[in-house]
Amino acid sequence: MTALTRQRRNKAAVKERPRGPTMFVVDDDPEMLMIIDLSLDGLAAGQRVIVEKNSRIALERILDIRPELVITDMGMPGLDGGALARAISSDPALRGTALIAVTGLTDADVRETAFEAGIMEVLLKPFSPEELRASVRRALGIPDDGRGSFRRRRKDG
Repeated sequence: MTALTRQRRNKAAVKERPRGPTMFVVDDDPEMLMIIDLSLDGLAAGQRVIVEKNSRIALERILDIRPELVITDMGMPGLDGGALARAISSDPALRGTALIAVTGLTDADVRETAFEAGIMEVLLKPFSPEELRASVRRALGIPDDGRGSFRRRRKDG
């Protein structure tokens, strides 16, 4: 097989590979963005995780990218998570976008605001990577692989 034939086959394989979900994370805390990004690593084949700390810029990018999932902090300056979720939910092109909120705010009104804005789940900070991954799996319909990548498995025998 020549190098050119190999190259053509590799290009064909890349084109045939299914694209995984695009997930967009919005949080004004850079450390939280990193934690969420690392927690989502390897969740779905072909996935893309995009992070943004400015919620107004995030909304513009979300409108262009049309991700399958948006994870947003509820308590951000400017455009908070509730307003961001309402903007996403009201756009016909984004109607199928799954929404998850993360928050350090424990006020019951925050949860109510989130659910009214179209958010399906609210995770209270600090949350575990397993909690986040389970929420994302439910939101995107990804089956649990049973590996529990953040847990150490005990070997029997």
